Amino acid sequence: MSTKTKTKRTDYGALLKDIEEFYEDNSLEVVAPTLDAPLHFKPLNVRQLKSFMSLQVKYESDELGVAQGLNIVEELGNILVENCLDKDVDLLNTLTTLDRDALVIQLRTHTNPEADIQIGEDESITIDLIEVVDRIKGTKFDADIMSTTKTLEYKNRTISLELQIPSLQRDIKISKIFADNMKKTIKNKGDFEKHAGDIFAQIFFIELFKYINRITFSSKGNAEQIEFSNTKLFPQNVEFLESLPTQIITQITSYVKEVKEYRDSILYYLDKDGKKVPLDVDANIFIGI
Repeated sequence: MSTKTKTKRTDYGALLKDIEEFYEDNSLEVVAPTLDAPLHFKPLNVRQLKSFMSLQVKYESDELGVAQGLNIVEELGNILVENCLDKDVDLLNTLTTLDRDALVIQLRTHTNPEADIQIGEDESITIDLIEVVDRIKGTKFDADIMSTTKTLEYKNRTISLELQIPSLQRDIKISKIFADNMKKTIKNKGDFEKHAGDIFAQIFFIELFKYINRITFSSKGNAEQIEFSNTKLFPQNVEFLESLPTQIITQITSYVKEVKEYRDSILYYLDKDGKKVPLDVDANIFIGI
């Protein structure tokens, strides 16, 4: 007499719950440069790594080359929110773009401490990401770089520029608005080539735009403010930015350059000649894991 073996049905829900508990028990303590206290994150999962590989493939087949930046910004923001275990932190509005790069490098290093960086069409260099993470954790953040106010005077008037490193939310929103506007103009490669000059100039101004919080015009006790933090006024403010004197643009550019230099003083690797090279945080950093 034969008996049938009863096969137990797999409870995927229970297994996923177990996996979540594994992530929580093996959480990573990471440092966001602009915050005083460390944050706790779940390690990256396979699905997230696959998403970066997919973005890289899409980038290589993207003849226009304008979509990857937005996709990377959104994907990195989504992953940081999804993996952060400190749910009391409003991650998108608290963290800056400087923090994003530092956090992603730390999560990537936990997956594999080595990264292959392309330095030519057929050449790459293997770098040790632990050295980068050690600099992130060992460097005290210069709070003066977080924000600044630039003031210009003319006749009896002043123009005050309130500038700050953009939050993740601001970076995502403005990038998306810009990309949506580009899609209305750029339909194919021919359109891109026709408007390439205008597009790259616009990208330059959009990056400056992200760092502007407010511009105040003062005259004899009266003041009028332009709120750049209000993304609903994006079209009007972009047009207004383009009409400003070049001295103002120079002041904004100077601050953005200062922030980038600070960022690159921490997030860099040494090439074969021992020269410091800024470490780009994009889909490429996840290739080869």
